[in-house]
Amino acid sequence: MLKTTIFTTAVIALLSIAPPALAGKAGETAAETEAEKHSDIYVINKSEKDFDTTLADLKQAIEKRDLKTFAVVDHAAGAASVGTLMEPTTLIIFGNPKGGTPLMMENRYVGMELPLKAMVFEEAGEVRVAMLRVKHLVKPFGLEKSAPVAGEISRLLEEIMTEATNS
Repeated sequence: MLKTTIFTTAVIALLSIAPPALAGKAGETAAETEAEKHSDIYVINKSEKDFDTTLADLKQAIEKRDLKTFAVVDHAAGAASVGTLMEPTTLIIFGNPKGGTPLMMENRYVGMELPLKAMVFEEAGEVRVAMLRVKHLVKPFGLEKSAPVAGEISRLLEEIMTEATNS
């Protein structure tokens, strides 16, 4: 069964409430442990930059590749609007029909996972960026013909993430 949903951000948002008891090895943080749990579905990188710089660099990395930003969702602001304090968490929804259309032509239901999403979030004083591993969609959606396209999209996303998180 498909592990991802249109609510891909919900799993990552839960990282901000992970109890410290989830830390496994000495020196390992709960955030690192949670990131490892989701690494088969998401690419999750720790940023060397602060939240605002990481977010700005992510937006710039997306734009310079001629990808269209459809929406920016400030989850922390949403939480604040209902009186809840949440660490900075911002989702960017973006894409390009050149990449997504071939996947949706093979299986229209992959459109529930697209457009692409990237989330910058802070937890326990660390800034991270998470993105769906698009190549993860190949098997559950039967995208064998589009596997090379999914692989190329995944490569591009990892390039964007590296640019956003490394100094």
